[in-house]
Amino acid sequence: MFTEHGTEAKPLPWQPPAVITETMRRDAVHALGALKVRSLPATQAEAEAFIAHLANLCAGKELPPASKLMGAVSSILRAEYPAAIINDPSTLDRVLKRVSVTGRPTWWPSWPELDAALDAERSALREQWRRLDVIAKGSSGTRALPPHDRPDDDLPPPTEAQQATVRDLLAAAGIALKSESHPLRR
Repeated sequence: MFTEHGTEAKPLPWQPPAVITETMRRDAVHALGALKVRSLPATQAEAEAFIAHLANLCAGKELPPASKLMGAVSSILRAEYPAAIINDPSTLDRVLKRVSVTGRPTWWPSWPELDAALDAERSALREQWRRLDVIAKGSSGTRALPPHDRPDDDLPPPTEAQQATVRDLLAAAGIALKSESHPLRR
């Protein structure tokens, strides 16, 4: 991609693997189970610890008022951010990079800044979930493509002889096709 600063490498959109083995599927199911547990909303204690750590890194000794800190905790709880995001130390580093401002050594981010950074983390978690779900639903040795992208595997239409055989078997069993009257009512 070309920009005013030169070229940038942009990652291609994720594509499911061409072949999903049973081991891959099993690992994806296991990872989904772990992700489900980690995706529960953060508790108040977890949110308070996250905000306290963030405040310490952002403001240092000049901490914002307790009302601002509790407002951020309350907003995290209302937005139901997953515990996986709140408890991950690397998430704190990424959030700090997104909300930091050069030239302001001690500051506290506004809630919209913090919310946007946490939403980006939640989006990444949702993307992991989507990818694992695609792999977990794939079956051994088959193409892992959505149904509309798969090659046409439809059977050829039945021949007239095959249709007649089915009609005869159904008539013998006393079952009529919708297009014909019931064999016992003729």
